[in-house]
Amino acid sequence: MPLSSSKAIPEFKTDKLYMRAVNLDDCESYEKNFNDYEVIQHLSDLVP
Repeated sequence: MPLSSSKAIPEFKTDKLYMRAVNLDDCESYEKNFNDYEVIQHLSDLVP
């Protein structure tokens, strides 16, 4: 189940890349990686 409208975020697929809207199946990965400062510090200049 997408967390945002699929019309707002289109899917993009190549041989090496697949981009799509975030969905509930991604929660475990987000929970694991976004609790790691070594990962999130590189996502934005807004992260202290």
